[in-house]
Amino acid sequence: MKEHQLVRRSTAVLLFKVVLAELLAEIIYLSIGALISFAAANNPTVNVDSLRIATNLMMTMIAVGLFATIILNWVNEGITIDDEEIAHKRGVLKSSVSTYPYTNIQRVTVEQSVIGKLFNFGTINLYTPLLGQDLVFHEMPNPHELAAEIKQKLNKPDREQFLIRR
Repeated sequence: MKEHQLVRRSTAVLLFKVVLAELLAEIIYLSIGALISFAAANNPTVNVDSLRIATNLMMTMIAVGLFATIILNWVNEGITIDDEEIAHKRGVLKSSVSTYPYTNIQRVTVEQSVIGKLFNFGTINLYTPLLGQDLVFHEMPNPHELAAEIKQKLNKPDREQFLIRR
């Protein structure tokens, strides 16, 4: 992996979210259309054409908004791995960058579901005793390769690891 390269969440998960949002919008659109047809059948004074046009416009705006939100969140979140630290970048309207030096990381683990194994994505957990918790990065592509790269950066002989002894 190139130095300072941003690793984004899995594109398979992105595609799944886009398809799911589209299906949800379509189900809502069909449900509203059925309600309009039901209202028109019970009340002949209902103007079906104007209701259908308003529904089409509203559902188009909702679908475009959902699509834009999903894409913008994906584009504006990821981790950068360099020689000294891991940086987690996120945020659309308000962006933030959190950096975690390798000297504060003691353990790297990977979790993958069956679907994650099938589409090669998973969760990477980095344990930092300084925070007393795991840093969790969900939906990372090639999680085992990414974890191996992080472990390689952790095990530099010139780097003293932060240890807590009890």
